[in-house]
Amino acid sequence: MRRRGGFGRRPFMRPRPMWLRGPRLRRPFVGLACLMPVLLVWFALFVMVFILPHMLR
Repeated sequence: MRRRGGFGRRPFMRPRPMWLRGPRLRRPFVGLACLMPVLLVWFALFVMVFILPHMLR
């Protein structure tokens, strides 16, 4: 339960702010690269649901 050189809480407290702040501030393109697959999936679902029924008719 004792702290040994600060290894008790740092591994659990620090990774979150570093992971959230790093990519957004340093590389804005990383966020876009992470969002592109999600946008492509939603676009594909939109095409499948709305456009294909009209094309088949």
